Amino acid sequence: MRETMPRDSMFCGMSFRYAGFRGYDAGGDRTSFGLGLEGADAMRAAYHDGARQIPLGTLAVRGPEQFRGPASEHGPAGDRIGAVDNVYTALPVLWRAYEETGDPGFRDVAVSHADRHLDWYVREDGRTWHHAVFDDEGTLVCQYDELADSDEGLVPYWDFEVPVDATTPRDTSAAVLVGYALSRLPATDGRTRALGAFGRRVLASLVESSLVTDPDDDRYGRLRHGCFNAPGDYATDAEHVWSDYYVAYALTALDADGGGGARDGSRGGETDPGQGRTTGRRTGRPRKRVGSGHR
Repeated sequence: MRETMPRDSMFCGMSFRYAGFRGYDAGGDRTSFGLGLEGADAMRAAYHDGARQIPLGTLAVRGPEQFRGPASEHGPAGDRIGAVDNVYTALPVLWRAYEETGDPGFRDVAVSHADRHLDWYVREDGRTWHHAVFDDEGTLVCQYDELADSDEGLVPYWDFEVPVDATTPRDTSAAVLVGYALSRLPATDGRTRALGAFGRRVLASLVESSLVTDPDDDRYGRLRHGCFNAPGDYATDAEHVWSDYYVAYALTALDADGGGGARDGSRGGETDPGQGRTTGRRTGRPRKRVGSGHR
């Protein structure tokens, strides 16, 4: 497996974290633990000092042409493009590697990358840009949207700034990520309790409208109606493996919590349901910008 898992992609960190560190947590295999460290090393190596970003990477992805990899007529190569969703994909493996090894380089890259995300991807009204392009020196060139955004519905359309008609696809993958994240918030005050309740409403809507729950159906357990890339007309009404994972994870966690989400005063971090072992502990660390000496 190690030989076939790509390194030159922002998804390397997430893949190696699950196959590596999470595999080690479940079975105690030190080989899996080493795989997790390899993923963290790959994310640290991909970090661009000037941009303070871990970019998409140069792995050629099968699918719409604007999903690059190599440079094309659509724009620069993926090693000069960042993505708003590359906080979850790249950073948890770095935090875990830092906690396991004490190497501050992992921590510094993670913090610097996250800081830059606040600068480049969060708009004044709270919405986000999907991509940011930077030049060889790391200077921001432009920002743009390519994939899904959300509206006020529980299962949103793929974007809330495009005209909507009967053929406009909705995106359950966006909804399940919102439901998962909000339902796992620690219920520490009225605001977080309200957000948690909304997350559970989103999950309930997904189960009712899009999850195949008939055990006699060949599609049993699948979350349908995910929209991967509407502008590229690619997988606009499909099952997405990450959506299946997050809806299963969130529902399992809610069941373990008695349906109420993260309990009062508890952390909203990542605990494997049924195992009780917390991975990726959260601590109050200062924000730190990284220069070329922290590779």
